[in-house]
Amino acid sequence: MCCWGFCIDLLLTLAEKNAFSFSLFLAPDGQYGDLVEGPDGRNWTGMIGHLAGDGDADMAVAPLTINPQRSQDIHLTKPFKYQGITILVKRASIVPALVSILQPFRGTLWLLLMATVHVIAVLIWLLDRLSPVYR
Repeated sequence: MCCWGFCIDLLLTLAEKNAFSFSLFLAPDGQYGDLVEGPDGRNWTGMIGHLAGDGDADMAVAPLTINPQRSQDIHLTKPFKYQGITILVKRASIVPALVSILQPFRGTLWLLLMATVHVIAVLIWLLDRLSPVYR
């Protein structure tokens, strides 16, 4: 057999469970498939070209990335492996300071928060003074 790995193991399991036979061939250019704009229109290279263009293949088994261009021209199954793309950024160095507790909010928010606390304190004091229960 020309090939090995997870995708071939998956293909062998599918063939066994669903009772079909297959013959393997590699794309002559060795590519998965890129969309190429040419004078005769859009053409696919690689495995996708054998599926969408030539019709030489009925199925391609490979770790292909699903993108909008491929989805327009061929039918794709659900992925057998999800790949999370992550961007890493260096953490900013933080110098501990006495006022570092104030950093989560901006100055205007702290002022409004303090004003709200004082207004509520005055309202509670007024309600207490005007309450008939404590006269």
